[in-house]
Amino acid sequence: MASTRVIAFGGRIKSGKTSVSFRVASLLGWHYASFGTYVRYVASQRGLETKRKILQSLGEELVAQDPMLFCQQAIAFSGWVNEDNLIVDGIRHLRVLTALEQFTHSSVDVIFVDASDELRLRRDPELRARAISDHSTESQADVLRVRAGLTINTDQSASIDESARIAIEWIKRAHA
Repeated sequence: MASTRVIAFGGRIKSGKTSVSFRVASLLGWHYASFGTYVRYVASQRGLETKRKILQSLGEELVAQDPMLFCQQAIAFSGWVNEDNLIVDGIRHLRVLTALEQFTHSSVDVIFVDASDELRLRRDPELRARAISDHSTESQADVLRVRAGLTINTDQSASIDESARIAIEWIKRAHA
């Protein structure tokens, strides 16, 4: 039996990581889990607004309390069964990546999705040039980029499908 494969997508706010990771999961027929979706669910359960700053603070709180528990709950929320190959969207912390590897009993491959500040601001005009990199989740981006086996720059990709194709080709080569 082949071992379970886990691919985690990381990147900065509005880099395109959710769009690309969801498309990759759909095209490969792999299970999809999203840390952002889980944090939004927890916020709704606590009666919190789902504004970016609130979600970032809540995510920080959950990770600080127990990275392993955060991983377990987020992945369980997605309905993942541990034999299924898994795409995880929204890796923002190295300690969450480590917990994910422990929880899934897999070596997790990382794909870093990047975009210029200009493109990210076009995608979300409410982002302020100064505030783009101010949050602590953004400060981990360079660490995750170094850990990544592949970086996709969405400025250079013509579409989400092209970015997904690049990711899938890399996944297939990396696990041939």
